[in-house]
Amino acid sequence: MGLDRNTKIAEVIEDARAVKILEKHIPGFTDPENLKMKMEYSLNQLHFFQGGKVSWLKMDKLLAIDKELKALK
Repeated sequence: MGLDRNTKIAEVIEDARAVKILEKHIPGFTDPENLKMKMEYSLNQLHFFQGGKVSWLKMDKLLAIDKELKALK
């Protein structure tokens, strides 16, 4: 299974390596309290729901995470 910015968060966090990537770019993102409302969405969806305006998920950060997730084999 390949991971990328379109993969649901619930699937991404099943891979410990992907969790490290998320935490590197967005510290605290995978804390259980922060994940409650995000599990059924992808990073891409979260970015666009916020109009690309939230500082924790600007396009440059989204693309960097996407690149690292895609590199996981």
